[in-house]
Amino acid sequence: MVRLISITAAIHRRWRSSHGPTISFVVFLPTPISKRTGLRIIGTSEISLASKHKLNHGNGAAIEFFSNSTHYLTLSCNEIGRCNKLPPIGDAITSIDAELSNRQEEIDFDAQPRGAARPDQSGEYAPDEPARAGVPSSETWSFAEEARLRAALAAIPTDEKLLAEKFGHVHDTWVRIGRAIERLDWGDRGYAIFRDWSAQNATEFDEKGLLKQWRSFNRNRNARGRPVTIATVYRYAMKCGWSGDQPAEQHNDHSVDVDVGDEITTTIAANLEMRGIDWLWPGRFARGKFGLIAGMPDMGKGQIAAFIAAAITARIDLPCGEGNMPRGSVIWFNAEDGAADTVKPRLVAAGADVSRVHFVNSTRVGGEDRMFSLITDLQLLRKKINQIGDVQAVIIDPTSAYLGVGKVDSRSATDVRSILTPLKELAEELHVAVIGICHFNKKDDVKSAMLRVSDSIAYVAAARHVYAVLDNPEDKDTKLFIKAKNNLAPDTKALRYGIGVQVVGRDQKLGVDIDAPFIVWHSQYVEMTANEAMAAAGGSTAKREAREFLQERLRSGPVKADDLVEEAKQEGISFATLRRAKKELGIKSRKGGFDGEWIWELPPRI
Repeated sequence: MVRLISITAAIHRRWRSSHGPTISFVVFLPTPISKRTGLRIIGTSEISLASKHKLNHGNGAAIEFFSNSTHYLTLSCNEIGRCNKLPPIGDAITSIDAELSNRQEEIDFDAQPRGAARPDQSGEYAPDEPARAGVPSSETWSFAEEARLRAALAAIPTDEKLLAEKFGHVHDTWVRIGRAIERLDWGDRGYAIFRDWSAQNATEFDEKGLLKQWRSFNRNRNARGRPVTIATVYRYAMKCGWSGDQPAEQHNDHSVDVDVGDEITTTIAANLEMRGIDWLWPGRFARGKFGLIAGMPDMGKGQIAAFIAAAITARIDLPCGEGNMPRGSVIWFNAEDGAADTVKPRLVAAGADVSRVHFVNSTRVGGEDRMFSLITDLQLLRKKINQIGDVQAVIIDPTSAYLGVGKVDSRSATDVRSILTPLKELAEELHVAVIGICHFNKKDDVKSAMLRVSDSIAYVAAARHVYAVLDNPEDKDTKLFIKAKNNLAPDTKALRYGIGVQVVGRDQKLGVDIDAPFIVWHSQYVEMTANEAMAAAGGSTAKREAREFLQERLRSGPVKADDLVEEAKQEGISFATLRRAKKELGIKSRKGGFDGEWIWELPPRI
């Protein structure tokens, strides 16, 4: 009885301090404790559950919420405060339950006799107990509910040391939070919330393992044990300092109560000093902006990046009399090609001042090296740019390699935008050009260059300039560097280029010359758009991809025709295109073995 009265008083003080004397608390205090004692809270709510919410918390006591009820029955009670109107209590249903559930768990644990079920490693209890009412479910999802849950999770640290200090067992805490979120039945939305919170611990985050664990929550939902509800998450958040405060009431004019310091920041247009575009490559790439170079493999994207680095570090002239770039340094992220045997030789062949090119090897955090991530390491990139001092451009080759392994769905516009937006802001703040290299996707039937960039349109949406490298349909010996998008300048004519090779050094250990490819720009523009080039070269591009596919698959020996057709289909290569490529390569087909299946094989070399 004393416990209940102290809890009631604490709740009353907390409620009145934030809401004023607008709610009537009715406290039942019958003499025999066997007749139950408790607290009744009456008010309105948008929670689409039963009007009566009964939350039992041991010792014969209970708390009852009456939400939108049409009648009330009160016996032997004390009225606390004045009640002029019924207040909203939907938030109280979850926040009070979260606060008291911790007390109940302690009671449950301490009260069990020797040999009774104790919490296992996942935090579950053996005795059956129904889920508590008054918590969000699949029927109660709303933007506000999700925002509230994310706010609570933001207060809970993911660092293992901090979690251990707060709650003891790190893994148990993490599992219980996941179980509570999964139990909301929000499907993929719930998983995304759990993933976003877990991903804050970048050193331990494992997307594959997380998904496996998430699926296990659903499989084990009906196992014996006390169900973990979302109140657990709110309780953890409150232990970490989260207040759980929500707007007390929404009015018909859709206004809400806000803190005094909350506001929208604005700038009066008249107070802004107008500025022109500061071009890195005049008319093509600007400083302070994010741009892309996209295309299929082996089209010269890396060589063009090397040319840009040379134009910056050594003021190499731009093609077709387009001027020069401002001189400075370049930071180069390179995830695919070897820096020593591939990228540096290309830079030397392009005429770059290699003393001004800084390759990113890794990120060192806490004395340990790991791969750079655009999700977590932008502040370190800012630090490096400031240390070097004269950085004009940052080249990221390819952009997708630095999104964080398993942390971002590259096909999700929301995920990609959440990463590229801070990168754009960094480019603008430090006034450097950020140029990302992207591969084309496999949708070779699409004839829009912008729709071929990577797996999400978010890449194109974030970039101010997008240039494609394409086959020149009018000249098989040259390729095109052609605009797909440029928000800051009028349409610029396409540049035509070929690939040259020159000796840039000698490897004394191997005793061989070092050859490197470089871009050879032609002196005249080409009157053609990216979409026109793709439409004209579409057939030959698809056929080239089919040829490369067949050569790669058949290089080590004969393969069943049915397997090749199926694999080609998965790569987006049609059967008709595959047959044309087969014919051009002179691939032989024959029946093999006892099963009589058709087999394809490359013709013998002469």
